[in-house]
Amino acid sequence: MFYWLPAWLALCLVWARAQARMDGTPWAREAARLLLRSWLPQGRDDVLFWLACMPWVLALGFGVAGVAELSVPWAIPIGYAFSLPWLRNLRRLAPAAEAAALHHLARAWWPVLALILALSVVFALFNALRGNEGYYRPTQEAARAIVGDWQQRHPGQRLGWVGGDWAGNAMLAFYAQPHLLTVPGLPDSKEARMLGVGPWQARDGVLLCLRGPLSTAQDATDCDRQARQWLAARGRSTQPHVLQVARSGWRFPRAQPWVYAVYDVDADARP
Repeated sequence: MFYWLPAWLALCLVWARAQARMDGTPWAREAARLLLRSWLPQGRDDVLFWLACMPWVLALGFGVAGVAELSVPWAIPIGYAFSLPWLRNLRRLAPAAEAAALHHLARAWWPVLALILALSVVFALFNALRGNEGYYRPTQEAARAIVGDWQQRHPGQRLGWVGGDWAGNAMLAFYAQPHLLTVPGLPDSKEARMLGVGPWQARDGVLLCLRGPLSTAQDATDCDRQARQWLAARGRSTQPHVLQVARSGWRFPRAQPWVYAVYDVDADARP
């Protein structure tokens, strides 16, 4: 709601204000009419309506079925196209108010942007001083440190895949080594076979376990236990390379390292 609600309210309320001034009707009644009808489809075959709303329906279905855990970032694909049916419907409901409404909205663009930037600075300062874990999580720094550490320990070799904590392990491909194969859990798991991982034994890989902030990190997370059991069953080393990574610079006044455990799975090792 935070993602799309401000835009919806601003568009409908400004449009209603312009229409009410032209007609001499009560603004509240006009606003209620536009707020409600801005969502309505134009018949069953309204392609624009379904194009805008199907991501919402699909995401809700994924969440109910347990396929995905819905969180804040899902608001972006869910509400990305909502403004299209709003504009189309408002143009049909009150065409005479379009020019005035868009003019007022355009004038508000820079003040709103300035307000957002100011609030962003305040919000970042609050998180920095408070030590918010999400603010201090060194995802990009950790990805580059993990890949760099592996390359130093394996000169001349190329990392072929990463398993372990899903989907946190995807940060290696996103920030450090593009096109790195990201495996859900273990390379021979059912989920990995569904993704077509293939002969993982022929490529160097790692199992990555995210232990979290140093202040609360544990040596035996579920990921660590699973990785050690899997490696021990195949006669491989169960000793991880533990890295501590922290975000630094003037935006991060507090030292809050995060701990990552990397279990090597060398291609030349055999059970």
